[in-house]
Amino acid sequence: VTLDDIDATDLKAGHDNGLKPAVLNFTSCVGVAGIDLTFDGTDDAAQDGHWKNLASTGGATGVAVALLEGTAGNVFLKKTAKRSVVVNGAATAKFDMRTGYFRDASTPLTAGTVSSQITVTAAYK
Repeated sequence: VTLDDIDATDLKAGHDNGLKPAVLNFTSCVGVAGIDLTFDGTDDAAQDGHWKNLASTGGATGVAVALLEGTAGNVFLKKTAKRSVVVNGAATAKFDMRTGYFRDASTPLTAGTVSSQITVTAAYK
């Protein structure tokens, strides 16, 4: 998901910022009862365990990537999070998410590039 640019002064500390929708779509699921999802990647302890900014050249500091479950609410998906998608033999299924920037108030903030990689493993049952 490509996030929109955001001015560093607009990043609210302790919040998700600049959220964009994301969805995992599953097709050809006939005969599948459910899908177990596991989220993995590099977390950032200085940013409350959110996804670490991996940008090496010109990378912003004091900011991480937030991943939230669903189209609303504040349930964060962090490293080792597990979720289940009920399929019950339907042809398709989906898992809605939102992603954006996260800033912890206790870390210094500098403008720059933000990049992260999150791996989602899907186990069909």
